[in-house]
Amino acid sequence: FLSFITISSFLDFLSEFGYDFKLLKSIIGLSALISFINLFYFIANRKIPKAVKFDVYENTKVVSHGLDVQFEAGIKEAKAPKIVS
Repeated sequence: FLSFITISSFLDFLSEFGYDFKLLKSIIGLSALISFINLFYFIANRKIPKAVKFDVYENTKVVSHGLDVQFEAGIKEAKAPKIVS
């Protein structure tokens, strides 16, 4: 990441002397941006804790009633057999 910024700064310096590296500078700037984003993506994946387990306690009577209403409305999947994983 820092090498891309250094090269980009050097190309800015050379442009003061009349050398034209606009395309190369754009490519290097884009590479620096991509590597910077990749660095933060890596840090976010390593440091942000992931949800490992969700415990959900629901009122089964309410869920059962909701599925009955959906089945009566024509949604056949509401009375489908339970999926066991």
